[in-house]
Amino acid sequence: MDPEAGTAKMIDEGYIKFDIQWEKTPPLPHDLKQITSVRNRLHQQGLLGYNELHKVGYGNISILSPSPPKFIISGTQTGHLPVLNEEHFCIVDSWNLDNNSLRCIGPVKASSESLTHAAVYACSPDIGAVIHVHHLGLWEWMLRCYPSTDPSVAYGTPEIAHEVSRLFHTTQLPECAAFAMAGHEEGIFTFARDLNTAYTILDNIYREWQQTQGLG
Repeated sequence: MDPEAGTAKMIDEGYIKFDIQWEKTPPLPHDLKQITSVRNRLHQQGLLGYNELHKVGYGNISILSPSPPKFIISGTQTGHLPVLNEEHFCIVDSWNLDNNSLRCIGPVKASSESLTHAAVYACSPDIGAVIHVHHLGLWEWMLRCYPSTDPSVAYGTPEIAHEVSRLFHTTQLPECAAFAMAGHEEGIFTFARDLNTAYTILDNIYREWQQTQGLG
């Protein structure tokens, strides 16, 4: 891997590339205990956080509300915070993957990875939660063992939505519920019907990787 290209991909994290319509509102009138709990646990594990060198946050988490389709997601540039609360989440209530645009409401703007979350939700009505984390060693291993997106496709583009759909319909992705983003260094996604299951899938993959490295 070209080290400069890898650095560019890492710096790319945390910056919104899509067209965003944001309506700033007070904190959401939703029970966010579960999503904040899982998010804060991921931060403690170092799978979600802040890159001091490049001054960008990384990782995000969302849950779907199906009627009408919308999802709650952690806000952009919140990775540096060890603990999130209701001030740090918003609702994405409409999106257009082909136009690379979305609308969100809440006290913060939606995460820079929001459209990739939307692309995952579009794959199946059975998906109710999505987790995106970063871990270099785990990512490199998953590139060999799990479905991965085309390395030429970057996050935050219309093409990534088509890549996620391709993986879902042509690989074992529906069964393993996890993939690596080859064009987004360290980027990993898991998903499931509910948030606890999505976290368990990620945790099991992480433990499996640790065993292969003699760390478990």
